[in-house]
Amino acid sequence: GGWVQGFDVAGDVLVTAADSVKHPVRVHAQPLTSAAAGATARRLDTFNDKLLPGLRLGDVQEVGFAGAQGDAVQMWLVFPPGFSAKNKHSVLHVIHGGPHAAAGDTFSYRWNPHVFAARGHVVAQVNYHGSSGFGFAFKHSLIGRQGELELQDIEAGTDWLLAQPWADKKRVFAAGGSYGGFLVAWMNGQLSNTPLGTGRYRAYVCHAGVFDRVATFSADSYPNRPKDLQAEYWNDMPKVLAQSPHAFAANMDTPTLVIHGAKDYRVPDCNGLAYYNTLKARGVSARLLWFPDENHWVLRPRNSKLWYSEFLDWLDLHAKPRAKVGRAAETAVSEG
Repeated sequence: GGWVQGFDVAGDVLVTAADSVKHPVRVHAQPLTSAAAGATARRLDTFNDKLLPGLRLGDVQEVGFAGAQGDAVQMWLVFPPGFSAKNKHSVLHVIHGGPHAAAGDTFSYRWNPHVFAARGHVVAQVNYHGSSGFGFAFKHSLIGRQGELELQDIEAGTDWLLAQPWADKKRVFAAGGSYGGFLVAWMNGQLSNTPLGTGRYRAYVCHAGVFDRVATFSADSYPNRPKDLQAEYWNDMPKVLAQSPHAFAANMDTPTLVIHGAKDYRVPDCNGLAYYNTLKARGVSARLLWFPDENHWVLRPRNSKLWYSEFLDWLDLHAKPRAKVGRAAETAVSEG
């Protein structure tokens, strides 16, 4: 398993950098002649060898189900350390961005599923329509109808998850960044949670997500917008609004942690600020984590630590019975 993140050939030697969901990138070298004979590659790095044995990482499983249009959809699961199917576990969708990225057998310090699983969540990563690696038609099927097929895939994934004996139906969450953040905001406008607690999802985390398609024209990536939406807002506003979460704000009723960076030039932070304030104006429990020194990604170690802390605390808060949530969910935080 694993993903090859890079490779090079010099003379008769092949060098690869590859990771898996169980470990960060490892570097190997192998003469091409011995590779053809099946010889073992020589590992060159030892960066994480002392650290990894001290970490308890949960098991990983790849599953499939029928998603939108009856197409086969892949989902990766990361289980908590010491997982037992005899116990009930919360479920957390971690929705990748792109939309043409993909979840897989790979490792990252950002959005690391093992961190979430260590808190007791079964982490689900759906490769929804639009993901790379499943053919051209699958990848481009969402053009002009963004949110439609992806939501069907995520909901089908939730169907699969809630059919498992270990899934706690009262503790299901969804989180995503960038296009995944758009999908989380989209879910909030499409899936009812009124009266509070009657919907599938207890709470959301929206990181750097598109909230308002028109406002996102404040970024200089505007040439891509009409192509993705198959519409220009000055010529076909109804079609643009049909793919914009803010147009469905009247339906939004699920508690949400909104995260954004002031230096985000891909999805300007006006999206996150508008989303947060819209939820507050509607009386929906919301929290804002706004980084004045981060861009589309949270890259500084101190900020990354705060990001994980706020993320996990938000889920912990909303995993409690409703009566115990209280006003702690209603404050805003800005970290410089």
